[in-house]
Amino acid sequence: MPLYNYDAFIDGIPLKGSMRGSSAEEVTSSLRKKGLLISNLTQINADNCSPWNPGQGSMALYLRELATFIRAGHQITDALEAMLESRSGSEAAMTATLLDLIEGGLTLSQALERNSPFHGFIIQSIKAGEMAGNPGRSMDSCASILESRETLNRKLLSAASYPLFICLVAMSSAVYLTARVIPTLSSIYESTGVALPPLTRFLVSVASADWKFWFLFISASALLITYLLKLSRGQWSESVEKAIRRIPGLGKLVTHSRLSAALRTMAFLTDANVPLIEALRVSAATAESHWLREAFTSTARRVEGGTGFVDALRASGAVPAEITGILRAGEKSRRISEMLFRTSDLMDEQINGLTTAFSNLLEPVMVLGAGAIVGTVVAGIILPLFQANSLLGN
Repeated sequence: MPLYNYDAFIDGIPLKGSMRGSSAEEVTSSLRKKGLLISNLTQINADNCSPWNPGQGSMALYLRELATFIRAGHQITDALEAMLESRSGSEAAMTATLLDLIEGGLTLSQALERNSPFHGFIIQSIKAGEMAGNPGRSMDSCASILESRETLNRKLLSAASYPLFICLVAMSSAVYLTARVIPTLSSIYESTGVALPPLTRFLVSVASADWKFWFLFISASALLITYLLKLSRGQWSESVEKAIRRIPGLGKLVTHSRLSAALRTMAFLTDANVPLIEALRVSAATAESHWLREAFTSTARRVEGGTGFVDALRASGAVPAEITGILRAGEKSRRISEMLFRTSDLMDEQINGLTTAFSNLLEPVMVLGAGAIVGTVVAGIILPLFQANSLLGN
């Protein structure tokens, strides 16, 4: 069915949304019945829209809203139709495609598998919820996972934002002093016959190199910023990941955060009655670390071969001994999902402590480093003044 984006007003308040209809006249009539004054109506082709690429927070909000409609007793098609009215662009196109697939006879999980940006663990959890007759609960659980990951990412970003800002300001000041101030003062010193000290000569050569090869400097800076942005989104190569894990404090923080997310994903899947081996495979496919993917994949193979879950997980080397002890209690009492939730909560508490410690340590280290750089540049400016004063005194 064709999809239309509209701009409208209701009681003077601007409103944007989307609606499906067989024609523009049908959509216009439906919107006017709802009291909307239409200012623009455009038909869009869902197949030609760019894919919806949401963040974890947007995905969680989408699932929460859909779960709310389903828990209130609405059919899945009615829920998606209602959600479509408050969306536009690629998100609306994706929702309309889901509607078409479901009206064609697919379940929600099958439709999501064919056309959606949602992670594999979300689709598997919803599929298990559909089999149990409670997909709304599965969606809420998936939204909780995404929200916990988003909260952790915000904490890490907040911990690093202030020292990074201080470092950026200091580096900008150092670049300005090196590129502008030092060359001007050096020409003045040389005209008076003052011999420049080695540090000042080095900074002058750096400044002249910056101006001669400015395009290389800008290109290198752009590549560095791009690489740092890639790292901030978790897109790490295996070698970079190994290097970060070896850094004291930071390595443990990254390891615990990734492991906690993987264990929580597995907890929700097993709680939704997904078989253990399938839950391990889905958790491996959606893990954010190379080593975790390998560890959970090898664990799934060992469990499939007859090894106990905890023994297989311990053999992978991915989980600390104290965590496997808790999981072993859950395995013996057949309460794996409950113990997975408990271990994930325990690791989240450790992550909060590590984040606080890391932020407390990072701030003075970066400030001291930035101060050392600026201090070196300032020393390069001041040292010739001392030499000039000694010459004048003589």
